[in-house]
Amino acid sequence: MEFGQRLRSLRKERKLTSKQLGEKFKLAESTISGYETGARKPDIELVKSFAHFFEVSTDYILGESNEREKEKKNINSAFHDYENITEEEKDYLDLQLEIFRKMKEKNK
Repeated sequence: MEFGQRLRSLRKERKLTSKQLGEKFKLAESTISGYETGARKPDIELVKSFAHFFEVSTDYILGESNEREKEKKNINSAFHDYENITEEEKDYLDLQLEIFRKMKEKNK
């Protein structure tokens, strides 16, 4: 499955129209349609934003993997082993979680 097909599938899972998705990203409905049909290609930053919004890995949204939550599994492994990591590592994970939450709130 290619990026456009994945984007359309993820959008429909969330029960969003292409217009609604475009509004969330400040993009025209025709731009979203162009991505979904393959007529247009998003830049890497937008791909990352879509992946974060849909809570999937960039590999998944690009069609390179069928594992939707690859990144989450790695994060879950880190938290599973949370008591065995250094204070510096804990601070880093806390900062990354804070950044993620701010990005998620911004994309609502």
